This record gives sequence, C-alpha cells and structure tokens, in this order.
Amino acid sequence: FHDGRVLSIDNEIREAILLGLPMRPLCKETCAGLCPRCGEDRNQGPCRCGREARG
Repeated sequence: FHDGRVLSIDNEIREAILLGLPMRPLCKETCAGLCPRCGEDRNQGPCRCGREARG
C-alpha cells in the first residue's frame, strides 16, 4: 500500500509468512491432529462429533 509518502509492506510480509507455514501443522509426521470441529485428539481415537463417520 502506498499513501504518497510511505510504502507499507506489512500485508505482503504477513502473507509471505503465512504462505510459508504448513497448511496442516502437526507435532510430528505420524500425528493425526485434532478434529477441526470438536477439537478431539485423533491420536486417541475417532472423535465423537460424527464428522469422521461422514468422511
């Protein structure tokens, strides 16, 4: 963004950082992660919200 005097690159830097992050951050490669709907730990078993049953 340029307002005539100052060039702001905050958004571009933020976007570059976010694009460099993994899309699905995990603690390790074998981690199943958390259910995005109920937050249940998928390493402990299937979640109870029914999301996984629907695929």
